[in-house]
Amino acid sequence: MDPIFNRVLADAATGGRTSRARLISRIERSTGGRVLTYIAPLDFYGNALVPDDMTGIESALETIPPGADLDFVLNTPGGLGAAAAHIVTRLRDHCRTLRVWVPHAAKSAGTLIALGADEIYMGPPSQLGPIDPQVPWVNGMIPAHAIVDSYETFYDSVNQKGRIDPADVLVSQKFDLPLIDLARKSIAEAEETAYRFLRHSMLAAPDEDTWARETARRLAHNRQSHGLAISAREAQDTYHLRVTALDSSDPRWKLVWELYLRSDTFLRQSQHAKLIETRHASLSVLATPIPQPPSNSRTAAAASGAPAGHAESDIASTPPANAPHLPPRSDGPPESPPIAS
Repeated sequence: MDPIFNRVLADAATGGRTSRARLISRIERSTGGRVLTYIAPLDFYGNALVPDDMTGIESALETIPPGADLDFVLNTPGGLGAAAAHIVTRLRDHCRTLRVWVPHAAKSAGTLIALGADEIYMGPPSQLGPIDPQVPWVNGMIPAHAIVDSYETFYDSVNQKGRIDPADVLVSQKFDLPLIDLARKSIAEAEETAYRFLRHSMLAAPDEDTWARETARRLAHNRQSHGLAISAREAQDTYHLRVTALDSSDPRWKLVWELYLRSDTFLRQSQHAKLIETRHASLSVLATPIPQPPSNSRTAAAASGAPAGHAESDIASTPPANAPHLPPRSDGPPESPPIAS
């Protein structure tokens, strides 16, 4: 068994705070910066990045002097893009340089946070992912692309037939057009925020504007699985990100990996969803309620037969004799998408 994991298990009975604080101190001596961690297991309810996370992060920042070099150890499945943008803005306001360390995964909105750093540190198991923003759904969150893609697939299939059949009317009743519009705007906002972050930090040179725009577009409009893994090498070579790839023998990586394992073990044993820590502060966060759509909301996952509300359809209840009349699909972002601040 992994010797690091053996030590983690032996220390878990006491909650492990003392050991984690010592590890944070050792990492700070190694990097010369100050450490702030945000650890959320990928498979826990309530683990998504939400605006309320800023409360814990703000409390933790009170123990770090302004102007310090900040090492942000981040593990998250993602969440709301606006929350990620707020975190990046606040961290950059507080510190001189921002380095993001990804021990396991910083997906979706977590990748958006990483793009706001001056540099990203990744090890052998580390992964980033597409910036696939999440929007509130029936029992939690759902990728915005899943909503848009399911609607556009339905729209295209009806247009190819040139008519709306009775079965199409039933399917159309499951779509929530305001939710589809929210999903489209969330995707556009994520792309613009990613571009802005890249131009502020790791792709700030005058000749890197094209790379920044292309990287933001590719990450925000990736149509593959929400769980797609982007390795350190791919982040460097394909997405032009400033990534330091550490091997498993690097002393810094060993410290960060052990800190992650101890944090993850504590969360699983205590049934908390998130852990935010510095050398002098520790805040474990319970599951945060996720905003829900209105009770009469229809889900945009109709193409896959997902459950839906019962609001009236925006499409006529009987199929017309001529060409179908559907709200148009969108092959690009809206003309004036909102920009995260």
